[in-house]
Amino acid sequence: MLKQLLRRIIIIIKPLSIFIFGVVSLFAGITSPAFAASSQWDISWVDNSANEEGFIIERKIDGEYLLLATLAANTTTYTEVDGIAGQANCYRVGAFNQAGSAYSEEACIDAAADLPTTQVPTTQVPTTEVPTTEVPTAEVPTAEVPTAEVPTTEVPTTEVPTTEVPTTQVPTTQVPTTEVPTTQVPTTEVPTTQVPTTQVSTTEVPTTQSPTTEVPTATIVVQSRVSASKDDAEEDPDGSMSLRSSDLELVEESFTQTVGIRFTGLEIPENAIITKAYIQFKVDETKNSGDALFDIVGESTANASSFDSTNFNISYRTQTSESISWSPALWSSVGATGADQRSSDLTSIVQEIVSTTGWNSGNAMVFIFSGSGKRVAESFDGDQSGAPLLYIEYTY
Repeated sequence: MLKQLLRRIIIIIKPLSIFIFGVVSLFAGITSPAFAASSQWDISWVDNSANEEGFIIERKIDGEYLLLATLAANTTTYTEVDGIAGQANCYRVGAFNQAGSAYSEEACIDAAADLPTTQVPTTQVPTTEVPTTEVPTAEVPTAEVPTAEVPTTEVPTTEVPTTEVPTTQVPTTQVPTTEVPTTQVPTTEVPTTQVPTTQVSTTEVPTTQSPTTEVPTATIVVQSRVSASKDDAEEDPDGSMSLRSSDLELVEESFTQTVGIRFTGLEIPENAIITKAYIQFKVDETKNSGDALFDIVGESTANASSFDSTNFNISYRTQTSESISWSPALWSSVGATGADQRSSDLTSIVQEIVSTTGWNSGNAMVFIFSGSGKRVAESFDGDQSGAPLLYIEYTY
């Protein structure tokens, strides 16, 4: 299955290239000292793919790529408004569809350089043809070591002839009165020759241990964005349901509520090993309530259903044994989709759901938020392209 999926990703998703231009020198005639202090610039790229569903922009922070923005298909530019002045800012762009994603190579802009425009050369990302090797394990043949047959030397036995000593018959003369003495013929003792025995030694043939080849596994990315009004919902303390809200209050409005979010079409095989998972939100309002602490669980089922108007349709669902806490920073910029709007890592929750009996590739998951504090995110009915996005990495 992995072989086919990897081949499909490589064929469908063509590599792309990134150009980064300083927004100041591109659109306004500002001098280079003003550019060096700027924290805004344009990122543009060449769209070489023909069937992407969208693009993701990632910025490297502390050596790790973090999601900066998700854009629609056929987009080729993005304006960075939160760049870090005075140091290098590095990015990569990925094209994605249901089969997975492909990334460009890294491109950086040095915001401290006294240059109006930094031209980053286009890098063509090569397409790697995945050989038809059965993944994840390879059967390594064991070499049969022949056993050397040690010949046995047959030692001949020398037959020692026996000498027959004739007996001399002495005639007896019958003498009437004379006793004829009997002559005793001595017997000759023939010595026996001892034939020495040759000891044949046996040679121990060593056995050669064949090394085992470790077959590397590939990391596959799956993303799913909320795609229907019934896939994000709010539940009041009295159990009443709101299915078409223009935003999602996590989790305090005029009262403390419970929020449910459902993601569909997750192409993850049942034996997958989850290595990374999180939900990316987009800020709708900056009406924070100070510190916030959210508890996140999943619905313990192999294929979660959408929400409906039945009272307590979120909180009455069976919950996973795994739960995660998230204490997000203040959301101070409307439209932000950065690291502060990304949930804690949800790997353990996703792994529990994928390991549930009956899970199949393409099924859906539900996540449930409760706790205290307030952060306001976009919903499907408020901003379809900014609705919550589930990001998962796995090996298989």
